[in-house]
Amino acid sequence: MKKAENRNPKETKPTKGSSRRQSPQKPTILVAGDAAIDWFLYPVAADGGPANFRQLSAMHSTAVPGGVCLLTHFLREMVAAEGGHSFVAGPELKDRVLREFSPDRVIHSNAILEDPDSGDEKKRNQRLRISRALGFMGPAEGIPRFRFPSSPTPRADVIVLDDVGNGFRDDPRAWPSALKGANQPWVIHKVSSPLAGGLLWERLAKSHHEKRMVVVTAEALRQITEVQLSSGL
Repeated sequence: MKKAENRNPKETKPTKGSSRRQSPQKPTILVAGDAAIDWFLYPVAADGGPANFRQLSAMHSTAVPGGVCLLTHFLREMVAAEGGHSFVAGPELKDRVLREFSPDRVIHSNAILEDPDSGDEKKRNQRLRISRALGFMGPAEGIPRFRFPSSPTPRADVIVLDDVGNGFRDDPRAWPSALKGANQPWVIHKVSSPLAGGLLWERLAKSHHEKRMVVVTAEALRQITEVQLSSGL
């Protein structure tokens, strides 16, 4: 794990959609949704350097794009592994600006990483795993103010929506233009609690009820009183 860099660039504007040019021969997968930044804390041993702060072991932190940016990355990696059959367009946050986004603007998720092989001299310091999730940080009141600009892409073959209930679902200005057009692409709606509510859910129920796939966790379904779903069988 590389140590997090504490840089303060002047330019902090997010990338509008994808920076990659679309290939007209390939189907388009358009990704949109809620932004997030994932923060990881991990132990660093004292290195014996001359400065005082190097004399003691410490916890360092690093930030990586999460939320819809992470989903865009996963989809691009998946498509590339399958031969690059489609073009994936989605929002991006550059690593160099992540530290400039406070929880008032973008949700921060937090987790502690540990070395699972710390007791093995041959394997230690080769990998890190999440040992404890520390929840999320956001504004003291209301929802985060930050939204990615609506994708101007007029047409898409598949739209993937990462809707975790942090403002995107109730802000039509952030929805991709391809969702509002006459074209009826397939919509994959990845949704978190609370379920079956919000402007986006209502819109898709009317406009894409025959071409929508909903991705939801079993735990989210159990939060609906009308749903009886067993656990731990």
